[in-house]
Amino acid sequence: MYLMQTHAISEVSAAFEKKGIVCAFFKGAAVREEAYATPSLRSACDVDVLVAPAARFGAIACLESLGFVQQSEVDASAHEVTLSRGRVDIDLHWDILRPGRTRRPLVDSLLAERVRGPTLWRLSDTDTVFLMLVHPAITKYVCSPNMGLNRVLDFVLFTRTRPIDWVGVRRRLDEAGLQTAAWCTLRWITLLRAPDVLIPPDFLNAIAPGPIRKAYLNLWLIYDLPGRLLNRADWLIRAAFTLPLHDRPSDAWRALRALASNRKQASPVAPVRAP
Repeated sequence: MYLMQTHAISEVSAAFEKKGIVCAFFKGAAVREEAYATPSLRSACDVDVLVAPAARFGAIACLESLGFVQQSEVDASAHEVTLSRGRVDIDLHWDILRPGRTRRPLVDSLLAERVRGPTLWRLSDTDTVFLMLVHPAITKYVCSPNMGLNRVLDFVLFTRTRPIDWVGVRRRLDEAGLQTAAWCTLRWITLLRAPDVLIPPDFLNAIAPGPIRKAYLNLWLIYDLPGRLLNRADWLIRAAFTLPLHDRPSDAWRALRALASNRKQASPVAPVRAP
């Protein structure tokens, strides 16, 4: 699987570059190349790549020209689509989270600061850490079985093997309005007693929510409520856990309004086709 995925990454990178599509690979398939001495030991179920929203139709057409087939979804996503070729899945993103989850669009600045790794274009170290803290908090409910301990190991190895600009990470979190989400992820990692987690205490204190919300979220983590409620009351997790991960009530309200708008506009016909 690793060989097939890395071959696909090479193909996609070359095709995107030829078409002038700026992209950055991220999450597991990109992090393993930087953090693991033997990258093939870190399995990844798919390959995630980020493009600008305006480039998504061109990127889909480019992937289809390589033999990837877009997967039909009952609910069309507002920020990503999966294309498959054999056993290799490419998750094409034009946002890091569903629209409305962040205070302002971040994709353009993320792509502007991308760096060239040994085998692919990826997000900068600062943005990689930012995404490691935010994405699983919102999409994997921090400590549910969907999170997976491999993401914890990714974080430990990545932050242990390179100097991290924690001021830059905090700035990015503040831009997104998701400092609380990052604090919750870090709090869970510390509860796991993960070895060699090098988190500056002043950074953790700076992004922490107020005492009441901190105590409330801590109860969710200590009693593993996301894990207990997963697939039984997901609506409750989203309403009572992930919404409070936004820094301000206005951030949570924006996410709710965007969700309602996205559902209203969603077409029952997927896949997405280029105009």
